[in-house]
Amino acid sequence: MDAPSWISQVPFAGLVAAGLFIAGLVVRALWRAGRATHDPLAATGSRASSGDVMDEVSRLLAAGRKVEAVRFYRDATGAGLKESLQAVSALERPSGPGGSGTEVALSEQARTQVLGLITRGRKIEAIKAYRDATGVGLAQAKDSVERLARSET
Repeated sequence: MDAPSWISQVPFAGLVAAGLFIAGLVVRALWRAGRATHDPLAATGSRASSGDVMDEVSRLLAAGRKVEAVRFYRDATGAGLKESLQAVSALERPSGPGGSGTEVALSEQARTQVLGLITRGRKIEAIKAYRDATGVGLAQAKDSVERLARSET
């Protein structure tokens, strides 16, 4: 069987370019379909609001699970790794020059333990004790312990 007459008029490079273009469209569609199956918010049946996403990210950060927070933000928003890391880090950062915008209250027993460690020069253990007592992230615990140390001197 002979090829249709229009085929002999189209240059070979044009056919190759058209084939690559179509293959690219197929790959892109498959990639998008694959990302949709990994959407952590898809199980809810509807797209969650950005407030819901940030609430979940904040919860993960408070539990000290920054990597999971970045991964969740990335999956939920479709942002790249760099953008997701910047967004999550912005939530983790203290607000303003004075430190954390939300100070976590320590029980009297935990405060005594943390202050005792500070006065003995065991700052790292004080930070760990603060984190254990409050459940905050490392950066917030460090800032709070340093603030406690300054207030007691």
